[in-house]
Amino acid sequence: LLGLRVCANGDTLAKLKLPESGAITRAQLETAMTATLAALPGPALTMKALQTTPWGLAHGETVIIQSGTYTTWSSTTWNWSARCLLGGQSGAGSGYSTSSGAANAAQLWIAAANCPAGGGTYSIAKE
Repeated sequence: LLGLRVCANGDTLAKLKLPESGAITRAQLETAMTATLAALPGPALTMKALQTTPWGLAHGETVIIQSGTYTTWSSTTWNWSARCLLGGQSGAGSGYSTSSGAANAAQLWIAAANCPAGGGTYSIAKE
């Protein structure tokens, strides 16, 4: 819902800079929003000052905003993605009940993938 909140405050966050393609994590989005709000003239704004989405969104509800269509969801499960730093191997998994469970699974994948020298890297996120 944080992404929908960005859309609901498009006028305030007009100078928000996001990648044109690819993925962005919640932490990266929050950092970008905080920096954008801090750069605005006038009294300091925080994300809590932004209006929430005006739709009373429910799980699975489709929302059309400007030129995009978004579906809301909530989840309590975690996923992981990992890749070898050399060689291009990658893997992913989902459905873990804790962040540490997802992290452990990613680390096990890196070990099992026999990544070349340099090892691998992974990330976890809520689904």
